[in-house]
Amino acid sequence: MRFLLTIGLLGLLFTACDNDGQNTSSNKGRNNFPATVSVTGEAVNSDANFAVLQYGGETGFTPVDTFQIKNGKFQGSFVLSEPGIYALTLENTPQPLTMVLAGEDIEVLIDGANADNNKVTGSYDTEILNEVEDILMGYNEKERRLNDSFVEASQAEDEATMEELRNEYFAMEARKREELKQVLRNREPSFTGLFMTSLFNIDEDFTFLDSLSQRLRAAYPNMEMVNEFANMMDESRALAVGSPAPEISLPNPNGEIVPLSSLRGQYVLIDFWAGWCRPCRVENPNVVRLYNKYKDSGFTVFGVSLDRTREEWVNAIAEDGLEWTQVSDIKYFESEAARLYNIQAIPATVMLDPEGIIIAKNLRGATLEAKLEELFGK
Repeated sequence: MRFLLTIGLLGLLFTACDNDGQNTSSNKGRNNFPATVSVTGEAVNSDANFAVLQYGGETGFTPVDTFQIKNGKFQGSFVLSEPGIYALTLENTPQPLTMVLAGEDIEVLIDGANADNNKVTGSYDTEILNEVEDILMGYNEKERRLNDSFVEASQAEDEATMEELRNEYFAMEARKREELKQVLRNREPSFTGLFMTSLFNIDEDFTFLDSLSQRLRAAYPNMEMVNEFANMMDESRALAVGSPAPEISLPNPNGEIVPLSSLRGQYVLIDFWAGWCRPCRVENPNVVRLYNKYKDSGFTVFGVSLDRTREEWVNAIAEDGLEWTQVSDIKYFESEAARLYNIQAIPATVMLDPEGIIIAKNLRGATLEAKLEELFGK
């Protein structure tokens, strides 16, 4: 089970995490690569002659070294070019021992009959990996049940239940991320955390990730992967909550250029949508309802369409009764505004305060309603 969850981390290599705690391992090699790592091991409940060490790259695990087993013991060393996820597997035994290696020498116990007895000593990052995987395993069954329910609701075209399940999923994901943050807060900056960045939401968790990237950079100033992550966070800061919203100036359906800044003085929901986007169209009635409820209190919407044709765009505006400001350059995801705001999928929203400062992102459904109630009351 742990192995399957670790596989999910492989695509997260070269991304991030953090904080204070007690480091029970040495710092040998942690900021000085390449590093020679010594592996001392014991294999029990197995007649295997070899233990195979594999590196977890973006395409999966590949063998990097083999250790001969004699009388249940093995020992060897290999050169670690940079921190990474590894797996140690006994010959002809499919269940591996997974670990994050960052330069320390390690001792391992690998049980050919019961993988729950597998153990790594000496790897600080693997200690953190085990804590993280315990949390992920705890949420695994909950996510499966929600997914099954969503599939049933989708087949029944029950949009209300689908939206309820979406909101339940988002709430559960938020709780999971908070638990993961707490693990990382209680530890020193780690490469396991660095490999976990995509488990977080860069919009909602930006402050957390940004502070951790700076701590990682301070702890490991010579690590290229750390600096790549810190640089990415630097670039993301322009779109973070608390930053001024970049200007958008695009034509409305009449061909008139309308700047986003023309709506200053109101709370503005920038709504990236399109007539061809079914989830956008499903959400539109909710936005219409909330717009009508709060438009006289200082709330408005700035619709940015990622449609491919003007006809598709204006027809959807009319069909859905969208009365607020609408703009588009009819360039699909190549839209100037979409590229400026790094929009990769729609619907997507950005909420601005009356001074044009970003105060929230990706509000929809119940979360949008809750935010407006917070701002204006019920």
